[in-house]
Amino acid sequence: MTSPPSEKPNNDKPDNNAKPLSKDYSALAKRASEIFIARGIKLDFSSKSLDTLDAWIDTRWGGSGLAPDDPKWLPSKEDALIVNQLGCYLGELVIRELKGLWKEGCNRGPFPYSVGVITAGSSQPILPFIAVYRRIRQGASYSIKKWHTAVTAAAKEQAKARATQNIQPDDQARSTSPKPAARPPQPAEPATQPPQQQPQQPANDITARAKELKFKSADFARLGNFIAAIKCLDEALALSRSLPDIWSNKGTCLLTLGRNNEALACFDRAVDTDPAYSAGWFSKGIGEANLSMNERAMASLQQYLCVARPDAPDEANLINTAREAVAFIEKTGIKRNPEQAIALMFSSYNLAANGQLDKSLELITQAAAIAPRLSKAWQYKAMCLNAMGRYDEAIKCYTSAIEIEPRNAVFW
Repeated sequence: MTSPPSEKPNNDKPDNNAKPLSKDYSALAKRASEIFIARGIKLDFSSKSLDTLDAWIDTRWGGSGLAPDDPKWLPSKEDALIVNQLGCYLGELVIRELKGLWKEGCNRGPFPYSVGVITAGSSQPILPFIAVYRRIRQGASYSIKKWHTAVTAAAKEQAKARATQNIQPDDQARSTSPKPAARPPQPAEPATQPPQQQPQQPANDITARAKELKFKSADFARLGNFIAAIKCLDEALALSRSLPDIWSNKGTCLLTLGRNNEALACFDRAVDTDPAYSAGWFSKGIGEANLSMNERAMASLQQYLCVARPDAPDEANLINTAREAVAFIEKTGIKRNPEQAIALMFSSYNLAANGQLDKSLELITQAAAIAPRLSKAWQYKAMCLNAMGRYDEAIKCYTSAIEIEPRNAVFW
């Protein structure tokens, strides 16, 4: 996937791995704008036009959506044409706002749903055609305005993070220090024996070994030995740094240990490695939600819903969980930050470690009531109940944790 240029994004075209775009999406977007303006619908590439667009969609198809419970629904020929027009319009609006470029083949979905936009400083694709499809199928709960707010906020945050990472102290020092005087010619040094190259391991062997280490880490995680699990995952990453599932699993283990910043960095690395890796976006979004980083969680979960494939095995359950998490964040307010629940959770854990199970259970029950989407609270409550011999209640708490975060091997 190519990086977008920092200047004149609307005039330059991405190389798409040396393959030209099959369509001029910018021209199609301009034509779509003209068609809708001629109908009296002002789509002028402004952010205000998104409210107009949401209102027009509700007028045409209704606010409840055409097929909210049917993930295999396909639009009619006429509706598919409108999806194409509005997808081009939305993508071009984002390009003009954030300096981006059109990109084909962003996921394994059919055309045009695999077409997206890559914005300056960000590697994750924004998928406007899927956004329009979901808006028509599922109704006002998938508002175009909310989608735009979420994806542009995520793109800006990633661009800002990358810009910060690129400013290294050594680079700053080199840019401000005077240049050394030119070195006079030196006599040629005698030739030395070149170092022997280590034989490279075949790619198939690397993949097989990484997969073996991944399963081994899962076994350790099920036993609660997350340090050993992380060690296995680090061994896998030493073989190859471009394994999104390994990065995501490492993030989950680190999050369980309370090493939150490291965990979030791993989740970011997972989706940077493969922006279409849906499980990475899901784990990232749920992890951010559990840490009450609701704005980031909303953006990650919205991105997950854009790249998720409902026909894939076990994906339907994850999609439902993501939708519930998004709805919960919207209901409780995106700025909600239950620090009290997190403090109660860790106080409960410390009391349980000292054998004060009754008091521990009291505190963790309060934490789960304050933040019912905090999967760790349900896990700790289950552990406490299990230690007290109240096994049926413990199983119910583990079930609650699994419903929130089904990919976390610890809960199973």
